[in-house]
Amino acid sequence: MAGRQRVPLSRRQLRWGGWQVPGTIIKRGKAYVVVMDHGEGENGSRVRKWKSFPTKREAEAYKIQSATHPALGAGIGPYGSGHLRLSAYLQRWLTDYAQVRVRPSTYERYEQFVGLHLTPGSLGHVQVSRLSPQAIEAFYRELHGKVSPTTARHIAVLLRESLQAAVRWGIILQNPCDRTEEPKATHWAPTLWSAEQAMHFMEVARGTKHWLLYAVLLTTGLRLGEALALTWADVDFARGLLLVRQGKTPNARRAIRLPDALVSELRNVRGVGLIFRTKTGGPLDPPTVRNDHFYPLLEKLELPRIRLHDLRHLHATLLLAQGIDIATVSARLGHSSKAFTLSVYTHAMAAGQEQAAQSANHLLTQTQAPAVREAT
Repeated sequence: MAGRQRVPLSRRQLRWGGWQVPGTIIKRGKAYVVVMDHGEGENGSRVRKWKSFPTKREAEAYKIQSATHPALGAGIGPYGSGHLRLSAYLQRWLTDYAQVRVRPSTYERYEQFVGLHLTPGSLGHVQVSRLSPQAIEAFYRELHGKVSPTTARHIAVLLRESLQAAVRWGIILQNPCDRTEEPKATHWAPTLWSAEQAMHFMEVARGTKHWLLYAVLLTTGLRLGEALALTWADVDFARGLLLVRQGKTPNARRAIRLPDALVSELRNVRGVGLIFRTKTGGPLDPPTVRNDHFYPLLEKLELPRIRLHDLRHLHATLLLAQGIDIATVSARLGHSSKAFTLSVYTHAMAAGQEQAAQSANHLLTQTQAPAVREAT
């Protein structure tokens, strides 16, 4: 008979650690009962499920198929523990690993993913050694409808990277995420201005508090975090270069040729320390810049609402539309490869192809009439 039962274990079974073995099979009369430990409930008590089968072979098959069976899960490593739950491990990973290796904004996003989704979700109470591909994919399905596909993808990447660290540290034997199909992020296309709208914005924005920041973002393609980290020592006025020293990859650390007009603007306000800073000399707060200055300005100008980061995308799109080669655009953006740049800016490349076709058509129509007259 299959179902959930509360069959007490004998003293002998308890003495041999029946509760400590995931998916324990117990002989109860003529039936074989599989006891699955699902961690702690809301009141702190153990949550266990019982399922009985007429034969031991059926019980063993159920164990193998179970989402928390160690044969399909992470397994206890040489430095691991059967009692370490995912929620506790992720807090350790955030403190010991992520906090010292990623940017503050990335760490803040990691904290949100862990606190809002991973810890309270169906995996938070599960022992790390008993995480399995089935349980993880069930968690991915839980995210559907709660967060965007892109956010679900980011959460999945965080989980995989954190568990890979657990493998390196010897806490678990294998990463169960390696055998899962992660959520797929939807293709995202930013809302962009036309060249005329961009010029109108820059004309009206001149003289506002953060005009120089907008000018740097739009004319260099810097990421917002890269721009806010710039110091005056990063500007080579003699050669007209901007030296980006921040970045996790060699390509991200780059030198960008500045427009002459921007070099002049920077030279007029040249100082020391951070280029973009508060009155006390500290770094600017991105949400404050966006919400208190950038978005209100867009509403005043009745321009389509875009993100500050979209000024970077606008820079790349305008360059590609003007026929600048993909290698140059990729280098200015600090991308890992030209292929990545192509994948992100396919829409701009398509616009360039359309413009090229129109130019070719113009050439043909301009030369057609004389050719016809000569034939006659």
